[in-house]
Amino acid sequence: MGFLLNAVKLANGAYSYARENMANAEYSLSFIFGEQYTDFEINEKQEMNRLTLTFNKLPQFVNKVTGAQRSTVHTIQVSPATSTLAAGEEDLETNNDKKKKVSEALSDMVREIEYASNARAWYKMSFRHALEGGFGYLRVLTEYQEDSFDLNIRIKGIRDRWSVLVDPFCQEPDMSDMNYCFINESMKKREFNKRYPGKSYEAMPGAQLGELSSYWETEEMVTVSEYFRREPFKPVSYTHLTLP
Repeated sequence: MGFLLNAVKLANGAYSYARENMANAEYSLSFIFGEQYTDFEINEKQEMNRLTLTFNKLPQFVNKVTGAQRSTVHTIQVSPATSTLAAGEEDLETNNDKKKKVSEALSDMVREIEYASNARAWYKMSFRHALEGGFGYLRVLTEYQEDSFDLNIRIKGIRDRWSVLVDPFCQEPDMSDMNYCFINESMKKREFNKRYPGKSYEAMPGAQLGELSSYWETEEMVTVSEYFRREPFKPVSYTHLTLP
């Protein structure tokens, strides 16, 4: 129970931190789609018997940027690191040659993963999300190969850009140093009961939802979260014994 209560606390904190940014992204998106007057401005002009005309020129600029992105082939690049080992010239050359062959093999594997994942379509979608609202997401998953227990790596996008809650204290531009993340999905309660028979969506005793209770559950909808967290790893130290 403590694990779940802590998860709820972290998710609520992440949502409180991201709420303003999400609201700004929603405003930006609606502005691009032509909703360029506020309710106050519309009411004010109606009282003055004035028209509220919109000459929306933003879509053409958005399409121009996304068109340039679509025409460029984006793919993950694997580069061999240059060796800096203190070795003889022959050993250094051999080492770098091995690294080059490894990077070429990894590049082939990455291209296969991207092709099987339809990754370019996901790249385009996340790019457009970032262009329109300031942020977009990609994720790396594993899925079982058909008729096998082998796992395949797949690159996927996240269609609902509002569903991701990230550790607000991460510092890296790509958020690679986040310590936790939530990917949420809202669904009707009857769909929840169908997917998760016997499970309850009632609030946990002691969960402090406060003003965010409507984010997790409404009269008809409930939110299901994937919760990821990073735990510190301490390497095991071994003691070497010398037998007589």
